[in-house]
Amino acid sequence: MNPISKLTRALRDLQRGRFILVYDNDKREGETDLIIAAQHITPEAIRRMRKDGGGLIVLMVAYEIAEGFQLPYLTDLYSKTNPSYPILKEIAPTDIPYDTKSSFSLSINHRRTFTGITDVDRSLTMKRFAEVAGSLKNLRDPVKEFGKEFRSPGHVPICKAVKGSLTERKGHTEL
Repeated sequence: MNPISKLTRALRDLQRGRFILVYDNDKREGETDLIIAAQHITPEAIRRMRKDGGGLIVLMVAYEIAEGFQLPYLTDLYSKTNPSYPILKEIAPTDIPYDTKSSFSLSINHRRTFTGITDVDRSLTMKRFAEVAGSLKNLRDPVKEFGKEFRSPGHVPICKAVKGSLTERKGHTEL
């Protein structure tokens, strides 16, 4: 199967609520990620990612959506607040072997969750994020709406794509 056919099939599977596997190249993380579109997330899907994926379950967000909610990169937040908290300067991720900057942003829980860590809670957080992000252009005050829906810190870390997506950074977040 040629690369375009593979990509078309992967996009179709994501639109249908199916998982896809994406391998990062050997010179980056060298890992395979289990990916599903957030609008199709269920507690069962979270369980599968926990059991079969075995890593951190994150919400990958397009740059434009993250900017619409004014979500910062954690590294930027840390650098702006490190005069008050010197530890943040000391732990800055300046030595990531596979990239120049971390894509991590805030971690969130939906406000209707209890602890936020259960499969039900995490799926609610991710699904509501997808719904709110889908109506971003219609929101009068996206930041206030985001705050009404979510709290931080939480159990769903957000990874924010870079501006320019794959032309600027070759990571899973940008896909």
